[in-house]
Amino acid sequence: MSRTFLLWAMLAGLSAGHAADTFRDQAEVLRVEPLLRSTAVQEPRALCRTQPPPVQGTPGADMLALLRWNAAGGGEGCDDTIAGHAIQQRVEGYRVTYRYRGQVFTRILDHDPGNTLPVRVRLRAAGP
Repeated sequence: MSRTFLLWAMLAGLSAGHAADTFRDQAEVLRVEPLLRSTAVQEPRALCRTQPPPVQGTPGADMLALLRWNAAGGGEGCDDTIAGHAIQQRVEGYRVTYRYRGQVFTRILDHDPGNTLPVRVRLRAAGP
């Protein structure tokens, strides 16, 4: 036999053996924890008065201030917009703990797998 034929026969045997040693199964999901990342973001906020303006001067000036406040919504009027900071949380991934054939494993995934997790199992002969 030629060396080329033997090489192709060996490669065919290895790939066939490798395919038989790998299969898919289902594992039971025990726990899913979202991994959150917090970031500070700037967001505009309206500066609104919820109480009438304080009495400061003459009765006529105070009455005028109350009329303006009432015309602006009487507690719902907004005077100005200011920049504020808010903390925003985003899910970066999921820490998934699962059980397969009595052993417990933990992996980070990009999605919540639900109650079961598809796993690929590769068999190898145990060493001496």
